[in-house]
Amino acid sequence: MLAHCAQVACDAGDKAVSISYSGVASASRLTAATYCKSKGSLLFNSAGNSGAQLAGDADDDNLIVVGATASNG
Repeated sequence: MLAHCAQVACDAGDKAVSISYSGVASASRLTAATYCKSKGSLLFNSAGNSGAQLAGDADDDNLIVVGATASNG
């Protein structure tokens, strides 16, 4: 559902779209990211809070995965 909303945002002309839920490497997110890039937009996805090492499709050139840490580590 959120991947579809990202595509709608790109169709509306938004240049930066942010979605935030776990499962960065799902096919629907990667499809949405490719679609957004084809429209001149960027899709950002949160890395999650599990501390897991992301690999594989999370490195897709069309999807920007964003993470952070707390000031105490």
